[in-house]
Amino acid sequence: MRPMIMRIPIVPGYNDSDDNMLDTAMLAAKLDKNLQRVELLPYHKFGTQTYGRIGREYKLTDVEPPSDDYMKRLKETVESCGVRAQIGG
Repeated sequence: MRPMIMRIPIVPGYNDSDDNMLDTAMLAAKLDKNLQRVELLPYHKFGTQTYGRIGREYKLTDVEPPSDDYMKRLKETVESCGVRAQIGG
């Protein structure tokens, strides 16, 4: 098998619960040698203007990007399962 990187967009209120992050880390740990690392990608609002220009409603207007401290905590959760993790890609 080829080496892989698991990339997870972190969207507060959608997929960032402690249980979800722990379950995801345990799944990643089962990938063993094939997994190089998990990249935790913090949600951002860069696409909001694009949605407006193309006439689409941006449905995550109330979602705020996660703080650096929060992202560090999620990284520690992943690493607690023996998986290498980083914030950003």
